[in-house]
Amino acid sequence: MNKVCEEFKLDIMDYASGHRECLPIARQKELVKHIVKCKECRKEFLDNQNIFALISMQSQSTKSKQKMADFIKKLISEGNKKLNSNDEWSIAASPSSKTKKGKKK
Repeated sequence: MNKVCEEFKLDIMDYASGHRECLPIARQKELVKHIVKCKECRKEFLDNQNIFALISMQSQSTKSKQKMADFIKKLISEGNKKLNSNDEWSIAASPSSKTKKGKKK
């Protein structure tokens, strides 16, 4: 992890946990640009996002352990697909905001 990545490490945790409001808008934009370009920080973001999703699920009453296991597998699978994708990568909430060659799908 280089110096720039180190500067974003705590911000990645805030952003992945859903506490984006902790970061000024300008910093959020810088962070998103960096995550899109940096595979290592993108992996860090996806890992943190998965961890916070698990914590959130753990705090809620879950109907079955199998349902949680299936959800975890899906998160990991989707994260790995995004990480290994050659498409332009986006951390936006909806799939419709993912762009390819500058055009919205």
